[in-house]
Amino acid sequence: FEPIQSSDNTALFDVVVPTTNEQQLRVNVEQSPGLAEVNARIVSYRGAKNPAHALDGSMAHVLRDWVLLCHQDVYFPKGFGLRLNKLLAAIPPQERRQTLLGFIGVGVNRETQQPEPAGFILDRLHRVVHASSDAALSIDELAIVVARDSIHKIDPNIGWHLWATDLCLSAISEHRVFPKIVSLPLFHNSHTGWSLPAAFSDSTEYLLRKFPHFGDIHTLCGVLNADFVTRQRSLKA
Repeated sequence: FEPIQSSDNTALFDVVVPTTNEQQLRVNVEQSPGLAEVNARIVSYRGAKNPAHALDGSMAHVLRDWVLLCHQDVYFPKGFGLRLNKLLAAIPPQERRQTLLGFIGVGVNRETQQPEPAGFILDRLHRVVHASSDAALSIDELAIVVARDSIHKIDPNIGWHLWATDLCLSAISEHRVFPKIVSLPLFHNSHTGWSLPAAFSDSTEYLLRKFPHFGDIHTLCGVLNADFVTRQRSLKA
């Protein structure tokens, strides 16, 4: 990423972090130079039943027009906050409420009309570098950005997995807008890697029941369908 300069270092966003591990929060989000460079406020929410609970419970403490909702194990390097500020400042006011941004996921290639990975991320095992997408089909829930008064609402019934993909599909089917995936520098210091817990299959089944008209759902974790669930269940048996 090229160096970025700005005369205004005031964040246009607040940060909301569902927190279950204080140490991960301290060494990742709270130590992120990409948040400190814009003096971003961090709201840590503890004891959440699900992501919807965490976000709703944090809104009374949110002051900015935008919310960056992220995992406690995400680290935002230098330049992230300035780049996100620039991106958010360019969004017309009339489009703010319908805007949904992710940082890594799967989008539609406008030329081929086929799904393909999009976004940028570094984790403990991988370096994933793809183009941005203005037509996201799924977003990894490690971090998203929505307006404080967003039309996009997290479904509390889906649990801790695939809720950002649920937001994508709801945006497309209910609100007739495509979410976007933007390429900004961030690190995901996950200790679980790409292994999928049993609860992921539960969320997958919920998603398939909720959006049967979508057919196969393309994500970075695989193509979600009945066969995917069967394979995952057999691995956990």
